[in-house]
Amino acid sequence: MSALILWHDQRGSAETLARQLQAATGAAIEAIQTERPVGWFDRLLQRDVAIKPPQSDPKTHRLVIICCATPRGRLPIEVRSLLFQFRTRISALACVLIPDTFTTNTEFALADIERHASQRPVALVELPLRELSEAAGEASRPWIAQRKMELFRDQLKNYLQ
Repeated sequence: MSALILWHDQRGSAETLARQLQAATGAAIEAIQTERPVGWFDRLLQRDVAIKPPQSDPKTHRLVIICCATPRGRLPIEVRSLLFQFRTRISALACVLIPDTFTTNTEFALADIERHASQRPVALVELPLRELSEAAGEASRPWIAQRKMELFRDQLKNYLQ
C-alpha cells in the first residue's frame, strides 16, 4: 500500500488509531512536528506554524492519511499548517477525525481541510471520543468505532488498488 499516515495528537487517541491503521495497512507512519513549540497565543489567533517536513515525502505516496483530534470541531493549527505547506505535494488525502466530547460536529474541520489542502478527502471517518472510550459506561460502544475503522480500511484498499 503506497500510503503515508501523518498523525497529530495531544491526548493519545489519534496516535493509537494511526498505529492500528498502520498495522492493518502497512502504510508508513509519522507524527506531525513543528519547528518550534506552539504557544497558547498561536492557538488563540489560529496562526499557521512552521512544520518540519515529514521524513517520507508525501509526493512519493499515492495517499496521505491524516489522523487527528478535532477540538471544538476544528483542525489543530499544526494539521492545518501541514496541509497548507504541503498541499502541492499531496496527491490524495484521507482523514480520521476524532471530535471531542463537547463538539461532535466536524463541518468546520472539513472546511479547513478543503481550504488548506485545496482538495476533498477521498475517504473520511469520524470517531467521536465517546465511541472510543471504554470508560464511558453505557454510552461507550467500542464496536461502532471498530466497524467504522473496518469500513475506512476497505475504502483505502479500494482506492489504492
